[in-house]
Amino acid sequence: MKQIYILALISISLNIKAQVFINEVSLKFNSTTEQYIELRGTANNNLPNNTYFVVLEAFANNAGRTKYVFDLNGLSFGSNGFLLLLQDSNPFSGHIDAGSTIATPTSGVGWGDLGSGASDFISLGTQSLLLIQSATAPVLGNDYDANNDGFLDGDASGWTILDGFGFSSGFTEFGDKNSIYGKSYLIIGALGNTNYDASSGTVIPVSPTSNLQAVQYAARQGNSTGEGADDWMFSTNLFGTIPNMALGDDFVEPEAYQSVTINTLGSENIDDDTLSTIDYSLQNIEIAPNPFADQIKLKFDASVNEASINLYDIKGRTILSDVKFANQESMTLNTEVIGSGIYLLEILIDDFKKVVKLIKG
Repeated sequence: MKQIYILALISISLNIKAQVFINEVSLKFNSTTEQYIELRGTANNNLPNNTYFVVLEAFANNAGRTKYVFDLNGLSFGSNGFLLLLQDSNPFSGHIDAGSTIATPTSGVGWGDLGSGASDFISLGTQSLLLIQSATAPVLGNDYDANNDGFLDGDASGWTILDGFGFSSGFTEFGDKNSIYGKSYLIIGALGNTNYDASSGTVIPVSPTSNLQAVQYAARQGNSTGEGADDWMFSTNLFGTIPNMALGDDFVEPEAYQSVTINTLGSENIDDDTLSTIDYSLQNIEIAPNPFADQIKLKFDASVNEASINLYDIKGRTILSDVKFANQESMTLNTEVIGSGIYLLEILIDDFKKVVKLIKG
């Protein structure tokens, strides 16, 4: 079978039928412990009846086949509106928001009996991940696009797609097309051609690197509900571990999220405001200067009872750890010995947390 490098694309469903969202997905390569799926909805509510999370193959002649099926019936969102699906023996204990609901397998390894799939983990590749409602449960291994035209057929033609995204890893079989699924969606990333099938969508070209891999991470920016490019972030690479797991520095969209630390399991994701290097006022906290030199100064509009500061470098490595202060309206961090580069300043005050990108010139 001959393969040729054709395109790299990401698609996102635009037609949200209910206030239920795929909030964050980590498909860390070949992991049987660190993959996770985070959903967002109304606090303390059950998911709608007949709700499933499905992973569909989208690669050429295998397009439309189910790679994984999660039956979400009976599950509910936590008091903060988040539901987190975790693999067996996951390493995330102590790093998950206490208000979220957590679902894990009762038997087996990896995803075990929480989901049905051909392996213990969701493999990477050209695929679509969809949150759907269906009166008929999706069946593992079924082909829901028999003619590989990018349109779901059979029982899947009656699916209500609540949320979803899909992507191509950049390869396709010679003479065939990849198929990306969704009621309607935004497609990001074509290499100047259109060797894919999709039921609808708007193409926004980007310039992926020559060493493009399959997408390993996708998340909404903050608590976004839209389906534009400003609502999502994607990365082909994850490295490190929670609480300092970070996006790669290769193919990341938007580029501002390159090497950003990911530590928001069961809670609101990082967003553009968090990464701003222009507006230093974050919820009554002023951080200056930026770029900085030998000091970083923080000023609050009232005395803070207790807070702590962490500083990470662009690779997620800890530079300053758990710098505490109390009953102060301002504080100064000495950064004289820190080298030039991009850093992430994490501020923790009670249940409030912000991460700000700073630059040392």
